[in-house]
Amino acid sequence: MKGTKLFTFAHYNEAFCVVDYFSFKRVPLNQDKATIDLFYSEEINSFLLITGEGSLTSLCTLAKFFSLDLSRSIKNLINMGVAGSLKDTIKLDSLYKIRTSYRAIGEKFDFHSFTTLNSSENKKIDLPEADLISNEGRVHEERLKNHLSVCADLVDCEFFAQAQLMKSMGINFSSYKIVSDLANSKEFCQLNKDNSLDFSRRLADFLRENLAFVLEEESSSIDEEDNVLNSYFKNKKCYFTITQRRNFKKLYSLFMREYEGKWSHEDIKNKINRDVIDEKDLPKNNGKKIIYFLEQSLNPYENYFEKIHKSTIDKIKKNGFDIQIRHLEKELEVDVRFSAKNSMEWQQKIKDLKEVDVGPLLDFYEALDFHQLNNFLEDKKLRRPKDIH
Repeated sequence: MKGTKLFTFAHYNEAFCVVDYFSFKRVPLNQDKATIDLFYSEEINSFLLITGEGSLTSLCTLAKFFSLDLSRSIKNLINMGVAGSLKDTIKLDSLYKIRTSYRAIGEKFDFHSFTTLNSSENKKIDLPEADLISNEGRVHEERLKNHLSVCADLVDCEFFAQAQLMKSMGINFSSYKIVSDLANSKEFCQLNKDNSLDFSRRLADFLRENLAFVLEEESSSIDEEDNVLNSYFKNKKCYFTITQRRNFKKLYSLFMREYEGKWSHEDIKNKINRDVIDEKDLPKNNGKKIIYFLEQSLNPYENYFEKIHKSTIDKIKKNGFDIQIRHLEKELEVDVRFSAKNSMEWQQKIKDLKEVDVGPLLDFYEALDFHQLNNFLEDKKLRRPKDIH
């Protein structure tokens, strides 16, 4: 079996038989991490995490888990548990593999969606597929049930948040749900409580029968680009926040499109490993360096711009001058200002100004067409020339 898996359940009662059958043992954690229920099975090389109910609770629990060093080995998240039916065509007390996950906050839909790995790749697991919507609250009203059924077949409270987080981290995710009852049932909570052991047994039976397929649905659908990205997300020499992961993926995709046919995935990987990552530096600094390298590679003007801007503007300001460079429709306008108290000081200012070479900076602006310059400055969120002092 390849890599370490993370199973997630909202409640321990749903996971009880899985924990028992696969010999999951509670993971001893430091006191500051002791608020999460985390288990590990050496038998199947997998963690099992009780996330709690609801998107926010689930995300907080996952955040604590992924702050642990042991989380670096995770290759796939497998969410399991109970869901309510939104449609009469869904068979109660049946197990479904989730195809696409949506989210709703009350009656308001979030039109982002996430498609699971198992729906597109793992055809060996003989289960019907269903779409799932995660709602911020439990569904007790017929009107809300009918409204949500426009988007999905099943409803839960957590999976969308987990799928969204895994997508941003470059980790595969899948989900299997057993249908307990119609979502609008007033007795939904009590039914789940009364039947939790039976539901848990059904989920454990499913895993026993399909374990090899579930654990092997790992990377067959990940393309070469994702493999490169994941290699850095798992690299102990690098660290990326969630925002940085998203930025890295975006920049890397742009880089490969920009240099298609010139750089292979292996080329860029070797370049980063050889010239960017410093084994003696902190992982978080290496992460920043990789992002900076991609930004510089995508904007070949920027290094030169920064160097000539600093050398030129610093010299001007050091001598008490203020400079503004405006790009007009077809020409550049340079405005240099200074003050002098007397004629002697005036003459000295003129002499100092003659010694400052602004040519390289102006050549840079003139080398770009104005449309390209506007886009460059806007994309990099640099101050426009008219605002540079």
